[in-house]
Amino acid sequence: LPLYLSVYAQQLGANFSMIGLVTAIYALTGGISFYLFGRFSDLKAIRKVLIVSGLFFMFLTGVFHYFVQSINGILVARALFGIAAGIYTGPMIAYLSEDGNNLRQSVSGFLSFGALGWAAGSIGAGYAANFLNYNQIFLYSSFPVLLAFIVGLFIEHRKISSIEVPFFPIAIIKRNLKVILAFLVRHSMAHAIWALFTVYILSLKGGTPTIVAAALGINPLVQFFIMSSIPRMKYSSLSLFKIGLIVSTAGFFAIGFSPSAYYLIPSMAIIGVSWSFIYTGANLYLLERNPEKATIAGILHTTMSLSMIIGPIIGGILSDIYGMKTMMLIVSAISLLALLGEFVFKNKI
Repeated sequence: LPLYLSVYAQQLGANFSMIGLVTAIYALTGGISFYLFGRFSDLKAIRKVLIVSGLFFMFLTGVFHYFVQSINGILVARALFGIAAGIYTGPMIAYLSEDGNNLRQSVSGFLSFGALGWAAGSIGAGYAANFLNYNQIFLYSSFPVLLAFIVGLFIEHRKISSIEVPFFPIAIIKRNLKVILAFLVRHSMAHAIWALFTVYILSLKGGTPTIVAAALGINPLVQFFIMSSIPRMKYSSLSLFKIGLIVSTAGFFAIGFSPSAYYLIPSMAIIGVSWSFIYTGANLYLLERNPEKATIAGILHTTMSLSMIIGPIIGGILSDIYGMKTMMLIVSAISLLALLGEFVFKNKI
């Protein structure tokens, strides 16, 4: 769904800042939903009901995108989609961490197949854009979610113990602050780029819907193979996270310096490697350290959502002032702060 939203919004008359707002509204509602339902899942010892309900609501909101014909309609659709994503994500990750198998294998496997689905969607949508309009793409993209809902109906219902979690979990956040802050900075800069990335590709020499599909498809495809390999790696979860931050900064600069759209394909492969380490490492690190598994998964994804608010606003404003390519280079430099934050907080938390 998000792949062509920026282009569709631009067709409806949105400027860069408004495109950033379209991304930010999804993040705002999603960020609230991720935390509330993650905490609710731990408090009430509920997993399967939230997973299934969230997937069904996501299917309905995905179909709603088909009927959108205005910027205001896009904002409403993205707000609802964010709520839906927040209902099932934390409970699903917690469910996987409680299946009795190796935590690293379970979580890495789940995330890798999520990346594979992302790759299939990116490549499929890029190909479909040659003969379908954007509303039709939005509609057809919803049916894999319906399939996920049907599969979810048959997952095992597990009895778990409830965990008391305060409404403002200050102790949990403080316990994990160094990873949360580094994640926030890096991911904010990533979304400054992603909010306008499809528009950026099409603005470069050689930019076509096919190149959009290739550039966006190679990222999750690489993620699938890297994430699948993580259980066999000897690195600690925190080391995986730090390696990802280093590789990510290199990937951002490669995107900013790309002279044509074709160069973005290897650049996005680098990003795929980096995100595999960052996302898997962060999830494993937090799940290993915290008994409030759905809550901490919700907090991580709330942090992702906050990044999706901060980043697109920064990216939109900088692009309106300096142009997209200069914006790419500025946010690449800022992403270095995520690495510096790791060193600053290393001995303080």
